Amino acid sequence: MGSKKSTWNGLSDDTLLGLEHYLCRLTHRLTLFKGDGTDQISRVCAVVAAAVEWLDGRGVELPPKQHLAEKVLDVKPSALSKFLKGTPGKATKWVQRAQTLLAFIMTGEKAVPKSKAVAARIDDYFFRGLDDGPVASYFRPERCTSSHAWSYTELAYEVAWFARSVTRSESEDAELWFVSGGPKFFDAPQDDTCEAIRLCLEQGVSVKFLYPEGSAGAAGSAAYVDGAQSVPVPPSASILPDFFTPVTRYLLTAPDTLWILRDDSNQTSGVVEDAPRAIRAFDAERSAFVAWLQLLKGELPMLATTTAEPGESSGKIAKKKRPKTS
Repeated sequence: MGSKKSTWNGLSDDTLLGLEHYLCRLTHRLTLFKGDGTDQISRVCAVVAAAVEWLDGRGVELPPKQHLAEKVLDVKPSALSKFLKGTPGKATKWVQRAQTLLAFIMTGEKAVPKSKAVAARIDDYFFRGLDDGPVASYFRPERCTSSHAWSYTELAYEVAWFARSVTRSESEDAELWFVSGGPKFFDAPQDDTCEAIRLCLEQGVSVKFLYPEGSAGAAGSAAYVDGAQSVPVPPSASILPDFFTPVTRYLLTAPDTLWILRDDSNQTSGVVEDAPRAIRAFDAERSAFVAWLQLLKGELPMLATTTAEPGESSGKIAKKKRPKTS
């Protein structure tokens, strides 16, 4: 941190994408952003410090610390130094100051403009819900001790991270499997998770929806995602019952993560509940699910086919028609 430039116009789009990929993971609640227990301020400090360290490691020269402290945050440089070390004091303004500082680093402005899509996603990821209360959704105490998705918005960000990681790694065999025993996969085409799965298709991920034959709710909602493979499984399949249940859905971003989505008839509600909406499965559970898919592929050869190439999907990410869940 110490560029002598008189003006700061923010980060390039490529650098922002790299920063997003590095920062925006739920697993960081337990590691990179652990901070001091469930204290929001220390965790926010850790986010900004991690961003600064990542940029420094890539040779990005940020404005001088004195400029950031005095001109951007209106504090003394020593206060900013303490903040970046994780000991800023308990003033709640440090949460808003962290949002301002990160916005300035990313865009050169004290608030992220809507035109800066990647910066807006990073800002939303960490500071979503801050306008409605003193604690941002990502840092709520009940969420700080797990890497589960406590809302469908959090799950969607993880799925979108997976989609972008495919592009970064140039993987040719990335898959997403969504399994339902009958309940709808989504409530509406504009649901956050639905939009994230469209992004997977655009990045060349093979997307498959599996459900028991005759499940009208599952079949209808799978049709929200143009270009995905919708597979009704006939009752003759000998292994049908294993992961087809009326109360649980499974979403696999292969081979990394299996999400277990609990039954929830109120997906579009913004009400915060005291339990995760999607649980990150243990390795043993994920392995069992993958083994089940392999058995099912043996009975249903169409499951071995791929879906869309990058950009082939006709599904466009729709504009928001409802408020995000937290």
